[in-house]
Amino acid sequence: MPEPVITPLPRRCSECHETREPEEFSVEGVSRCKYCEAMQPEIERYADRQQQKKERLNDGLNRLVQASLGRGPNLPGVTEICQEMYGLFGDLKGFCAAWMADINQAKPGSKTRLEQYKLIVQLTQAAVAEQQAKLDIESATEEELEQATREYVLRIVNDQQGEGENVNIA
Repeated sequence: MPEPVITPLPRRCSECHETREPEEFSVEGVSRCKYCEAMQPEIERYADRQQQKKERLNDGLNRLVQASLGRGPNLPGVTEICQEMYGLFGDLKGFCAAWMADINQAKPGSKTRLEQYKLIVQLTQAAVAEQQAKLDIESATEEELEQATREYVLRIVNDQQGEGENVNIA
């Protein structure tokens, strides 16, 4: 009886995910095919070019923001105001304790107590809006950065023109 012939099974490349014959892999333990191994330097150059392009876009966006900030008043954001108030009360716990004491002193169901709850909701909404308005430049995609730049330029142009006609950049 002849001995069975064992033929190696095709393997899947970890890079291109194609099923390839064993001879298309350079080394037995390597999970990338010869083609993907050969393309690795080109892939790295492409990734480097994309990173450089993103860095240039980030730099341009940062310079645009810095240039526009020099023209207007330097107003604090909601977060900065909150931090200063917390500092005046000692810290966040001191601020919250004083606020809670005022709420507890008010009569249950009174307008004063309801206004305090309303203020807490408004403060939370303002904080959420501010967080959503921030663009994380480091993790943003190129399309998100371009859209943010377009919106920012539109805002600057429209502010300079006044409330009259709005410009549209497509």
